[in-house]
Amino acid sequence: MATIKKYGNNKTSTAFYPDGQGMVYYPSGNVAVAITCPRGGGLSSSFYLDGASKIVASFDNEGVGFVVYPDTGAPMLSISKSGGCLTARDGKLLREWKWKTQLKRLQFGGEPIVARINNAMTLTLRSRTKVTIKYELFVEKIFHVGLPDTKGSQNNTKHGDESKQSHTGHKEETIIEKTQRLNYSLPRLSASGRETKVVLQAKREDLKRGIGDIVTIADELQERLHSEHLKSSITKNKELAEGAGDRIWRERAAGKREKPIKFGSTYTSEYRQVARTKDPLIRIRTITPIEMLDTIDASSPSEMIITVMTSDKYSESRPAVKKTRMVATQIQKIWNENDKGGVKFSFFEADCSKKNNVLVKKYNLTSYPVWLWWYGGKLIYAGSTFDKFGVSPEDMEKHIKNLSENPGQYYKPEGWKFTTY
Repeated sequence: MATIKKYGNNKTSTAFYPDGQGMVYYPSGNVAVAITCPRGGGLSSSFYLDGASKIVASFDNEGVGFVVYPDTGAPMLSISKSGGCLTARDGKLLREWKWKTQLKRLQFGGEPIVARINNAMTLTLRSRTKVTIKYELFVEKIFHVGLPDTKGSQNNTKHGDESKQSHTGHKEETIIEKTQRLNYSLPRLSASGRETKVVLQAKREDLKRGIGDIVTIADELQERLHSEHLKSSITKNKELAEGAGDRIWRERAAGKREKPIKFGSTYTSEYRQVARTKDPLIRIRTITPIEMLDTIDASSPSEMIITVMTSDKYSESRPAVKKTRMVATQIQKIWNENDKGGVKFSFFEADCSKKNNVLVKKYNLTSYPVWLWWYGGKLIYAGSTFDKFGVSPEDMEKHIKNLSENPGQYYKPEGWKFTTY
């Protein structure tokens, strides 16, 4: 059942249910404040003008909301999860901030924001969790519309209910509750112990920081800090390396020097080490889509350009490049002038990893790898399979041979591009 309070004219001023939902009314009977619980949970607040049913402020259960100028409806204050801003009536930005930032110019700072919404409501903003709107027209009601305080503070009251509580019972608080209330932080033990070491080496007065129980366990933490259990693998390896370095310098100071081990002097295997052979395949040049179009425009009338379009987002791109290199090696090193028929062959890789490049726009490329071949600056082939739907290097070589013998009959029309369905 709702708790109802009335004005002197016997009209309802406030009506609230135990779960926090309720209404505040102007003396005229119009709604001033509505506290509701949407389907998502939590309480949301809406604030209205008298007689106009116009919303001038609204906040959800996470403290995200806005306030507008009542006469013009222009934004006055806007608060989001990341920050907020305060603007003037003419739209000029007066103040902007982030809740979490290292930049001082974007920090909220210690100066609160107090804004008069109308003759009945005033907004006060002090921090992310301290945002209130006070209704004060014959009755006084303070609504907490900021992010709910989750630090366990005892002054965390219900939405829309300003009830003060005493803080005289501190002796019954646990250490964690006391730490959260006073906004202190306990020293923690990390894998390397660096953070704990900094805290424990501070003065005893600094260690205390209002919580005397930490001092009593400082000696125990100090012992654990230097134990082997808290050392990370990086710390242990570093100490091992430093120890080895000290040993080497001590031996050098004593006149001892280790002779370098000659590679192969103690080699007893019947197999001898063989030097790694060089890659026998021809390396093809990787160019950008714009460079590719420039190369095509500058090609000679008897030049065939074979290009594989690749993208680092497709794992098949690397095998396709190797296949192209194999064919390029076969043509450049094995084919004689008779086989080439007076045609100059050039091989390239066009990196199309960036979206919406010129090749994608011109030919409507949607997947990779794909091969495009030009002869005399004109497109004669585009696809991912070769002679009779083959996919091997031999099929690709045979396809190139067939197209180079009579390229004129394979020219694509101007403006040709891949069709997608």
